[in-house]
Amino acid sequence: MRIGKFSLLRVVEIALEAVEDLTTSERKGGYLAIIRHSDETVILHCSIGSISEEKKEKYKRLALEKARRARKTERSSWKTRDPEKEQYGGGIPAGEYDFGFSGFTETDDEKVVVRITRAVGLITEDDAKKIFAISGNTAT
Repeated sequence: MRIGKFSLLRVVEIALEAVEDLTTSERKGGYLAIIRHSDETVILHCSIGSISEEKKEKYKRLALEKARRARKTERSSWKTRDPEKEQYGGGIPAGEYDFGFSGFTETDDEKVVVRITRAVGLITEDDAKKIFAISGNTAT
């Protein structure tokens, strides 16, 4: 299975690099979800980095929800976030896939999926800037 020009293993490696760059003493990982847009098949859902057992199910649920909700937006799940319903930023549609990540702050979750999709060529630098503008993310 490939995402863009890259194997799923390489996608996971890119995600791990992003997570390692964002790791703090309190947050060391999260959950990545990738869903194929056309038929809603979950292509990948896995933990990246270190997550406590009590957080795994929550992060998995949120990552999948962000990816599914991102499909309904032009650029970002941030557009439809509703914290009262546990609907947060951190999901984007990219190419034929929808990506979601949960484990850090919403803006850092967004950084992870943008970094992955940029690295595999599914979005451009201009797309990344537009995504970050929606959330007010200060990533460069």
